Amino acid sequence: MIGSRLIAQPFTRPEYFWPRPSAVSYDASASGGSNLSANNPQLRDRVIQTLSRLEKYPHGPQKDVPADLVMTSGSGLDPHITLKSAYYQLDRVVDAWTQKTGRDKTEIRELIEDLLKEKASAPWGGLAGEKLVNVLEVNWELRTLMAKFAKRAKGSGGPA
Repeated sequence: MIGSRLIAQPFTRPEYFWPRPSAVSYDASASGGSNLSANNPQLRDRVIQTLSRLEKYPHGPQKDVPADLVMTSGSGLDPHITLKSAYYQLDRVVDAWTQKTGRDKTEIRELIEDLLKEKASAPWGGLAGEKLVNVLEVNWELRTLMAKFAKRAKGSGGPA
């Protein structure tokens, strides 16, 4: 996993948190929003396509979908999602890591929730706005954490 904490990049595997959609395909040389109005059919089609991707997983759009999971940012490169969006994706991420590591689902959930709490911060030192998480930073830490967790499980004779 290589990237910049300042520029979003696509993550599509179920064990990782996904970023906001990008109007510029996460291309830093082409920064820009979609500039599609709310009544534009192209915007509705893109949102429907994004929702259908979320529906592939058992914990998809039955819940209210946070706006930042279906709407692009002004630059198309925002590396953050709201903490609410991260929690929306939590069941999918937990299920995937439970399968990959063979560890207890409750343990995996607690580890990932602790990571999200640790990495969440609000703008201006918490003085304004919703709490956000940097998708690359969380995914990087998540991968490292789960590798240690799986290795510890193998060493203790538990399931790998």
